[in-house]
Amino acid sequence: MTAPGPASGSSPFPAVSPVASPLTSPADSPVDVLTFGETMVALRGHGPFKLGGSMDLSVAGAESNVAIGLTRLGHSVR
Repeated sequence: MTAPGPASGSSPFPAVSPVASPLTSPADSPVDVLTFGETMVALRGHGPFKLGGSMDLSVAGAESNVAIGLTRLGHSVR
């Protein structure tokens, strides 16, 4: 007995066009590290905002911080 499903030779998923490998950079050089995760924005206030205090914007998130640090050390990161 066979399980119900698509006919032999056909796929239940739509055809997907090939894309560049995530393990190569745009210059086709190998990547040392591939990070996964969320990049966040950190806002840090200086003084009361309603009285005209300023805000600093920076990149945050553990994965982003690791990727930035490794890039500064000369590694190819994506």
